[in-house]
Amino acid sequence: TTQPRIHSNKIGIMGFSKGGSVSLYTAFEFYRKLYIEDKLRFAVHAPFYPSCSTYFRDSQLTGAPIKMFLGEADSWTPADVCESYAKRLKQAGVDVDVIIYPEASYAWDGDLPIFTFPSAENYGKCNFEIDDQGRVFAMPSGIDITDQNSRNKYLKECMTYGGTVGSQPSAKQKSLKDLKTYLKKVFFTS
Repeated sequence: TTQPRIHSNKIGIMGFSKGGSVSLYTAFEFYRKLYIEDKLRFAVHAPFYPSCSTYFRDSQLTGAPIKMFLGEADSWTPADVCESYAKRLKQAGVDVDVIIYPEASYAWDGDLPIFTFPSAENYGKCNFEIDDQGRVFAMPSGIDITDQNSRNKYLKECMTYGGTVGSQPSAKQKSLKDLKTYLKKVFFTS
């Protein structure tokens, strides 16, 4: 960047839901290279309730730390799937941490009252692995579903209906404190 007040090595990325997935997946070199031509990378990744349903099996990561903010009662972007994802990343040497807010459902940081969509399509139980050749595998079975017909069949099998959405004020307040503490640690120590 040409702005003197902005240090290009101190730019982080955070997002919520699909934006949280972007925040998570930009920690992978494959995605970083799609959008950034030089060796610049985000300094930190802070995904809030991302979808952790797609794991990139063989991909190299940028090395930037990741902190996931998750809701315990979230059925659309399940915390347990992200916990498993974080565990795999840790085993690969990634600096990753997870915070789970008790009783928090999807969009717990918003202002909407808690409500349920009984007929909404829910893909929270659909999990994939993608290798560096672009092959897609249904998990945990490991069946190759690279072709569209196989993938559509798998999605019909794993899809459920319903999901709960809504504010959880204590989680919202705690997550703001947790985020502030995390960013201070990353940007103002060392």
